[in-house]
Amino acid sequence: MFYCVLRPISRSWLMALLVASAGLVLSDWMSSPIAQADPIYRWVSPSGVISYGDQPPQKGA
Repeated sequence: MFYCVLRPISRSWLMALLVASAGLVLSDWMSSPIAQADPIYRWVSPSGVISYGDQPPQKGA
């Protein structure tokens, strides 16, 4: 007859497992498309108007 005896996990192993799991989840989240947003450009016109956009401003405009 085969049986397995489960021993309690020590706190140090539990903390190591928790930190490793958190690191995996964090690295997965950081590589998601939501975290990699497109850049936002900001420019000031000669008249002092501040504008924002997803495209860089045209030169000379």
